[in-house]
Amino acid sequence: MAFLQMTYFSQALAKTTRMNLFLPEHEKGPFRSLWLLHGWSEDCTAWQRFSSIERYAEPLHLAVFMPDAHLSFYNDMAHGPAYFTHITKELPEMAARLFPVSQKREDTFIAGLSMGGYGALKIGLSQPERFAGIGCFSASNFAEGITTKGSPLRRESPQWFGWMDNIYGEEFDHLMGGKSDIYALGDAALKAGGPLPKIYHCIGTEDGGYQPAQLTRKYFEEKPGNPFSYRYEEGPGVHDWRFWDAHIENCFRHFGLL
Repeated sequence: MAFLQMTYFSQALAKTTRMNLFLPEHEKGPFRSLWLLHGWSEDCTAWQRFSSIERYAEPLHLAVFMPDAHLSFYNDMAHGPAYFTHITKELPEMAARLFPVSQKREDTFIAGLSMGGYGALKIGLSQPERFAGIGCFSASNFAEGITTKGSPLRRESPQWFGWMDNIYGEEFDHLMGGKSDIYALGDAALKAGGPLPKIYHCIGTEDGGYQPAQLTRKYFEEKPGNPFSYRYEEGPGVHDWRFWDAHIENCFRHFGLL
């Protein structure tokens, strides 16, 4: 596959930013596409550095877009750049102009790990008409986890609360039920009555976020008829690339790509 490193100016972010991507180089498009999101401590280089995503995507003729979202929780930050708008609107429009990718819903997928897994759920459930599948690796409804005292996802430190203020501002005190709440987004997608994305969710049993992930699992598994075609997997593992890389193909299989 061809590996591209892009540096470009974003109107939504009002700054220069980066995106890395893999493109099939010996086939003719339009290609199916996967938007692949990084975690809290990483950037747009993480997936190609630490996983075998290129090897998994190549036989599927799948274009893989890996944008940078800084420490944003994939939100339009209260005191910072508008990363949600950038990734959900600006980047897809740019990709459609520059690359031979299909614009069909059945050819478009999104996935991520940790913060990016939450971001994939948030973006995918906000735009169910756009995505056929959502992959959530080692994540959960972080809107619930970071606002619940005693949660392993919450940090009681001035630095952590400073980050949350930058991201959410006053919204932090009422995340549940709002635009950052996975349950509210899922309920809204169901109520809209349109097509729903398949959801793949996995986490290691020794992961620090295991218990919050069980609450998210409960939400989806209790929906009558499994409308999101929700599939959950767990196994021995912690919050690391060894676990995430081992589950990429299972995610693709659930999407129907394998």
